[in-house]
Amino acid sequence: MKRLMLSDAERRTLRDMGIFHPHSRTRMRAQGILRLSQRLTLQQTADEFSVHLNSVEQWRQRWNKLGLAGLYEGRHTGR
Repeated sequence: MKRLMLSDAERRTLRDMGIFHPHSRTRMRAQGILRLSQRLTLQQTADEFSVHLNSVEQWRQRWNKLGLAGLYEGRHTGR
């Protein structure tokens, strides 16, 4: 897997999102992307956050495709 390269601005934004964002899942995704950029494997990142390997892969794919917007929850249909 190729290393995830982040600019300094992206790294700062992800760090701040990982601390201050009001939604816990968005905080976790931001922290996960940072960990992937620090050369952790998908499995190591999944183990660190106690999530499935496929979840981390989806985070990475959404980051590559949508950037910051990929970290947010999608729309949920109501009842």
